[in-house]
Amino acid sequence: MLTAEVFEREIGGRTLSLEVGKVAGLANGAVTMRYGDTVILVTAVMSAEPREGIDFFPLTVDYEERLYAAGKIPGGWFRREGRPSTAGILTARLTDRPLRPLFPKRMRNDIQITVTTLSADQENDPDILSIIGASAALTISDIPFGGPVSGTRVAYIDGEYLVNPTFAQLKDSALEIVVAGTRDAVVMVEAGANEVSEAVILEAISKAQEVNVQLIELQDEMQKRVGKPKYMFEPKAAPDDVSSAVAEFVASRDWDLVAAAKDERAELMRQVRAEVLEALSEQYPPEYLKAALDDHLKSLVRKRIVGEGVRPDGRKPEEIRPISAEVGLLPRTHGSGLFTRGETHSPLIPDEDTFPYTIRLVSEVLSSNGSTSMASTCGSALALMDAGVPIKSPVAGIAMGLIKEGEDYKVLTDIAGMEDHYGDMDFKVAGTAEGITALQMDIKIGGLTSEIMEKALAQAREARLFILNKMLEAIPTPRAELSPYAPRMYRIQIPQEKIGLVIGPGGRVIRSIIEETRCSIDIEDDGTVFVGSSSEEMAQKAISIIESLTKDVEVGETYTGTVTRLTNFGAFVEILPGKDGLVRLEDLADFPARRPEDVVKVGDEVMVMVIEVDSMGRVNLSRRAVLEGLNPQEALAASQRDQQAGREARGGGGPPRRDFDRGRGGGGRGGGNGRPRGGGGGYGGGGGGRGGGGGGYGSGGGGRGGGGGGFGGRGGGGGFGGGRPRGGGGGSGGSGGGFRRDPGSPPPPPPPAPMKRW
Repeated sequence: MLTAEVFEREIGGRTLSLEVGKVAGLANGAVTMRYGDTVILVTAVMSAEPREGIDFFPLTVDYEERLYAAGKIPGGWFRREGRPSTAGILTARLTDRPLRPLFPKRMRNDIQITVTTLSADQENDPDILSIIGASAALTISDIPFGGPVSGTRVAYIDGEYLVNPTFAQLKDSALEIVVAGTRDAVVMVEAGANEVSEAVILEAISKAQEVNVQLIELQDEMQKRVGKPKYMFEPKAAPDDVSSAVAEFVASRDWDLVAAAKDERAELMRQVRAEVLEALSEQYPPEYLKAALDDHLKSLVRKRIVGEGVRPDGRKPEEIRPISAEVGLLPRTHGSGLFTRGETHSPLIPDEDTFPYTIRLVSEVLSSNGSTSMASTCGSALALMDAGVPIKSPVAGIAMGLIKEGEDYKVLTDIAGMEDHYGDMDFKVAGTAEGITALQMDIKIGGLTSEIMEKALAQAREARLFILNKMLEAIPTPRAELSPYAPRMYRIQIPQEKIGLVIGPGGRVIRSIIEETRCSIDIEDDGTVFVGSSSEEMAQKAISIIESLTKDVEVGETYTGTVTRLTNFGAFVEILPGKDGLVRLEDLADFPARRPEDVVKVGDEVMVMVIEVDSMGRVNLSRRAVLEGLNPQEALAASQRDQQAGREARGGGGPPRRDFDRGRGGGGRGGGNGRPRGGGGGYGGGGGGRGGGGGGYGSGGGGRGGGGGGFGGRGGGGGFGGGRPRGGGGGSGGSGGGFRRDPGSPPPPPPPAPMKRW
């Protein structure tokens, strides 16, 4: 059984542990690393022989995410992980960049570093562990490596620096910076910030390096206890005199390989390479001649910069190439800008614009001789301002370089292609006049001192302010108006509990709004609604519908509604989408109306006032209140008074029901003028009960009882006799009848046999 050794350090209030010897024993080096509940496995493997026919170092870093690490199952048909995510690719690059400069030059053996996430606690980012774990695996392996190296993330929250913050803590941070370094120098920096000063950046780098030194000491301890002897790498040596032969041949020609412009230099280099190979190929192998020629040109460039302070294009170290900025070049885009710095051009074309719109920036690099990314940054700001995007302030970017020969060095501002190729540093800094917003640094040497970092940031600030002034000459502020071809976006807030009303069952309501108004509608979980349309009229219509769906009906409010249904006691009017109320017959007009049809019909638009919302949430409306100018209290009192008067006139009938009552006229169960299935009255007319006079179950001369008494009640009138079934005249009782029979009265006659219907 394999025995494992564990090495630990307390970092940022949590234990960071490295375990060696338990798994992946056949790899050149393997480490299992844990921080919190995030666990990764890092392996390092090297080929036994160098790869032939290549002129680069074949280092591969693979970062493999596993969904089981977070307790999830991959979606899709095959139920397994697919290609790396964008975050995974960026983590692999973040791991590669600090390691690559520390391998021996001219090394051609394949080296593969594989980082596998085994457990993810959703708090500690595995990317920092990937840098440390890869360095540790290389350090204890037999692979030649100039490390160890370590990486640390630092946040800046409320004036305090926080080491290796959690994901939740990063949300409140004004700065997120990742610093990788050796014991003595910084080898990689990457940062995103909210306009922080250079002093904050430098202090954060210092804090990160303090932690890096602790972890480098931990790796040194690991190497002493479990490390393997290093493989002795011996690069193929070129003949001693090949470099001098190439230098003498180039010097014998009248070639100015350094000062030529980029296109001229490329053509000249092809000519020089061809002549060198033709003249010296019989004495030396072609691969040695090409390498010697490249080394000679690199030496010329570096000596001229450090010794004379003159760059390949004749500029001084701090000098920026000529800059021009234009906006509004393209007629149909929402915004466009052209930024030109030296021979690098980058126009940007937003597809959608202005906050809170989705903004798409497309950078077309038309010519390149230097940092296209920083040109894209400047061009993006120009295009956004031209589109009318209310950005806080314009952003500019600058690429810095470094030539270091021994203790002498020159920091270069606005590096061109040759300076990037033959230089020691690529340091990109972007920001506003107030501070830095993004930073990225990669180097090709063992590391940078704090002195060089400070000088590079100071020169970058001067250059950034110069570029910003040039950009502001083209467009000083964002345009006040959006492009006429840009869609308009509106934002409203609705209660969270009413989101469902806007969406509707199966999305039916929101789809109908979109179809009717031709707008785009997006609803966030917090109730924020974004309505987009190229027509302001349609957008306002959509907003009106949404607001009406979520608006509460209030007493005293006046609405213009649509009549949806008529009954014998009034009209139902839809005052808001999906919300209707009842206008009683007494409240339908400012004159006595016998039927709702005499005033309105289905589909009519009427103006009504809400006069009452009862305990069951039913809405009572009044059109008369609008016509007569009554307030809700007056209108409600008048409505109740008229309803009472109507009941008294009908003989005490009950209040009308909201559904279709048994009586299609005005009466209820106790009487009135309603006539169920016939004329005359309800279950009893006139005096009430099941024995009133008036109508019965029919029309004409009598129904189930007409004229006379009730069931034998105290009053007179008819019994179950008289007339035709479904006729008029009688009810289920007489005009004064009840259910009780007097002791001396004769029993009622039996009802007549029903007539046959043909």
